[in-house]
Amino acid sequence: MADKEVDLDSLKVRLLGLRASLDREVWTDILRASVAAIVVDMESQYIVDSTSTADELFGYIEGELVGKPLDVLLPSHLRPTHKENVKKFSDSPSNRTMGIGAALNIVGAKKVAVGKYEEIKLVISLRTKMIGEARCAVAIITERF
Repeated sequence: MADKEVDLDSLKVRLLGLRASLDREVWTDILRASVAAIVVDMESQYIVDSTSTADELFGYIEGELVGKPLDVLLPSHLRPTHKENVKKFSDSPSNRTMGIGAALNIVGAKKVAVGKYEEIKLVISLRTKMIGEARCAVAIITERF
């Protein structure tokens, strides 16, 4: 089939129509199924929400992470230091990406069986967002191989 010339004006109108039809619920479903993300209440350091992709990445069933302390996603030897780092981040929040480059090795704890975990290497893109009265951290997480 030969390439046909694209009418850019018609294409723009079509794309705008599609975007208007893409309702928030559909968009949310797409994101929840494709992006590993968690939302954490920075004051309590408990997980407010997680996507099914994040649940799977860390070895949990869908919805199991909600209401758990953030520490369950960390190897036990990193938990004390991480609590202090979260406190510092909460006092002076800034958007950042962690785990890129040789200088920063970010690891998480993947549940492989009841009471058993293995370390996984991660890249975490961290943003803050006010949700109601609470400052929350939104983490987009990818496994680094």
